[in-house]
Amino acid sequence: MQIVDSVKTLLNGRFEMKDLGELHYILGIEVTRQANGDLAMSQANYVAHILDRFELNTAHAHDRAKHIDVKFHAIRQWTKEQILKITYISTNEMLADFLTKPVAKEPLRKLTALANIAGFMNGEG
Repeated sequence: MQIVDSVKTLLNGRFEMKDLGELHYILGIEVTRQANGDLAMSQANYVAHILDRFELNTAHAHDRAKHIDVKFHAIRQWTKEQILKITYISTNEMLADFLTKPVAKEPLRKLTALANIAGFMNGEG
């Protein structure tokens, strides 16, 4: 605990802080301390909330997601018939990567250039 106290003292010297005690929830993640001192993190409550919010924990959930099953089976069939070939693409080569998550500046420049939208980064788009 000495290192935690040292960090808190250091941060308190630079920022206005208030110690709220041991962490129990952060960003929808439940945090509990195990008997051996390890921290366990669970999103079970968050997942239950999402399922309730979108009514996916009911009998109607299957009907709403049925189209996913149909698409999945079609993709599996097309792959089997060699109509479709599924290939792994590294995140470094994934052109749409910058559309789905934060990307560092240089990879962003490379990806936008490859996607032919490089001018957008320079305010030209």
